[in-house]
Amino acid sequence: MNQDDVEAWTELSDIYLSKQNFTKALFCYEEVIANMPKNYLVNLRYAETLYSSFKSTQDFEELVLARKYFSHAAILKEGSCIRALIGLV
Repeated sequence: MNQDDVEAWTELSDIYLSKQNFTKALFCYEEVIANMPKNYLVNLRYAETLYSSFKSTQDFEELVLARKYFSHAAILKEGSCIRALIGLV
């Protein structure tokens, strides 16, 4: 797989999420973020995956990182991003 193929990484992350393999899904989203750092939807999905991973592992570092990405997604979206704001709460 080409490292710059954003669609393939996104599809692969969806497959891993359907299997609840959060670690591999997070890696895929990191590759997408490396190619599209200013896309608020990618940052939002990464934050949601981090939050889901926190719920299964109880690792508070992931929760803190999820809040950072929720706030980053809210900043990147011009206007208001309700999903990101709800994630912060």
